[in-house]
Amino acid sequence: MWNMDIAGLREYAGATNRTLEIKEIPNFINQTHRRCRRRACNQSFSHSQHTKFHLPSSSLFIDYCNHLVNAHDLERLIQKGKVIELQPANVQEPNSGFIVSISDGSTLQTVYAKHVVCAIGHGNTLRYPGWVHRAIPPSGVIPWPKDRLLHSSKLVDHNLLGNTHSQPSTIPSNNNLLVVGGGLTSGHLLKYAQQKFTHTLFTTRSNLRTKHFDVSLDWISQNGAALYASFYQKTPEERWNMIQTAREGGSINPPMAEWIRNAQKEGWLGVKERVHVTQAIWRPDQELFEIHLSDQTIEFVHSIWLSTGTTIDVNEDALFRNLLTSIPIETFNGYPCLTKDLRWHPDYPLYVMGGYAALEVGPNALNLAGGKIAAEIIAGNLESEWEDDVDIDLQQGISGNCLNMYDILSQE
Repeated sequence: MWNMDIAGLREYAGATNRTLEIKEIPNFINQTHRRCRRRACNQSFSHSQHTKFHLPSSSLFIDYCNHLVNAHDLERLIQKGKVIELQPANVQEPNSGFIVSISDGSTLQTVYAKHVVCAIGHGNTLRYPGWVHRAIPPSGVIPWPKDRLLHSSKLVDHNLLGNTHSQPSTIPSNNNLLVVGGGLTSGHLLKYAQQKFTHTLFTTRSNLRTKHFDVSLDWISQNGAALYASFYQKTPEERWNMIQTAREGGSINPPMAEWIRNAQKEGWLGVKERVHVTQAIWRPDQELFEIHLSDQTIEFVHSIWLSTGTTIDVNEDALFRNLLTSIPIETFNGYPCLTKDLRWHPDYPLYVMGGYAALEVGPNALNLAGGKIAAEIIAGNLESEWEDDVDIDLQQGISGNCLNMYDILSQE
């Protein structure tokens, strides 16, 4: 069970009479132990390792997160908006801070920050299959209504996942949907599709992989420490190869796999594994897509949802593209080569966590486990940097547990 505060989550579950919502993963330890024996591992599981592999229900985890937000009064520190640009206040003076341009959709605000932490994913560069580009005519004008073929990250914008900022839909009531993907996001899209479409076809290029975690078990089993030790001794290229091997592509967890099987039995969902789209043709007279598949079949659907992920490439990310010009650093296959303490550059107080920090954090960079590792590294550095700036009363309040580190953020 990966959580920022495992003991706190268990305590919260007990206080709210929800301990039954924390369940052990059945046979997980035995399965991992058998794999270890096949590889001639000499280590054994301890009880402390065994207790890691429990899962809270989604509702319990969400409620606990909300509990932490309220307990630390974090809501007042959160400002909704999109960062448009991030630039050093003075390139010649690394400690001069940063100028951050933030848009709320209607106005642009510029703020100054002495330290910046980019705790983001890598969703700014969407991955579209080649057949999507081939379906667009040479004129570049998309012939189908915009809400008929969408990447998963764009569905909310079109009110297809219940967002309140709605746009009129062109999708007919009696309709078919194609979902292209293979990971857990695909499964969640299928659940939404059940409410909106008459029939859904789900295609995946490989067999559906069913796993409890989206990284290899080796990284979270008793071998994890040894793997990380080896990882940190590698070159960026070798680390990148280890990350690709560990993540193994998209996967779904056992509960989602069971749900998909039941949906197939109900008849509204069709699943084609090891099948991919070769061509998509928009038929304007019928207002649907003619889909040619690699198994030599043709399907007709009114809408297509793409769960094809994103491309990790900091060079193509608008937020970092300008930063690479003003504060250039090395990159490898789209990943920035950060410092060991997750700085963008040794001389600048700009930190990065999430997927872009994978070359330093490891394959878990995008997960809770990686978030915990990165947060502890960055928080430790910020704490030491802030010591000279924080007044003595605030320092004593933190030491006496009367205040917490979040109170520093609200200090003028």
